[in-house]
Amino acid sequence: MKKRYIIILIVIVSAIIILAAINFFKEQNKKTSQQTEESSESQAGDGLPDLPGIDRKEFTAGGQNSLSEQIDSYVDSQTESRPSSGENKELKDIQFKDKEGNPIPLNDFEKAVGIKVDDQLQKYLKSGDYSFMVCSGKDGEENHGLLLNIRLLSKEETFPDVIKILSRWEPSMLSDLSGILFKNASLGESDLSKKMEFKDGKYRYAELTLENGKKISLNYVWVDDYVIFATSLECTDEIYDYVYGAD
Repeated sequence: MKKRYIIILIVIVSAIIILAAINFFKEQNKKTSQQTEESSESQAGDGLPDLPGIDRKEFTAGGQNSLSEQIDSYVDSQTESRPSSGENKELKDIQFKDKEGNPIPLNDFEKAVGIKVDDQLQKYLKSGDYSFMVCSGKDGEENHGLLLNIRLLSKEETFPDVIKILSRWEPSMLSDLSGILFKNASLGESDLSKKMEFKDGKYRYAELTLENGKKISLNYVWVDDYVIFATSLECTDEIYDYVYGAD
């Protein structure tokens, strides 16, 4: 009888050890997965290569001014001087980091520059992986872009889901993104309230004549893991070639 109890005790202890080991390895795998994801977030933008004609810039927060004032001043400094189109043209890829060198979350960047990325689209994005792009072009032109990284889609999520979200966003896309894409265009309330009719072309695009007679354009496209927004066909081409060349 005593021997039987010993055997039962050994079986119970062994089962407890096995269960503990299983739970331990599960926790280790979970931690490894989280660390990998965090590492991916902290290295936002590193998937795109340093190519000829690409000038990669990095804004780092610091100083006494608000984040909004710091970013505004930095963006102005980067858009004031721009290479003209030609053999020496450069595309600026500007990323935004906090004092510790980590990517500034997209939500914080939105608040700082006065833009709003569609809430539904945000569910598909990597929070810290985005860039403000400055394209080559004529002086005084709003030749800018915004590059957003789409995270890996799950089995339940599909390409058409993102396309539908972008399409539903079109009526307010101009007013939502004007704070960074058209920050120097002096858009008034009457301009922002105008409806932009998007059309299919090389990219999805819309054109609008402002109250002052100036014509502007907004283009967007989803290519590979990125959504590109830009203020001209040429700028969209530059960013598209940059992203496409990364594969």
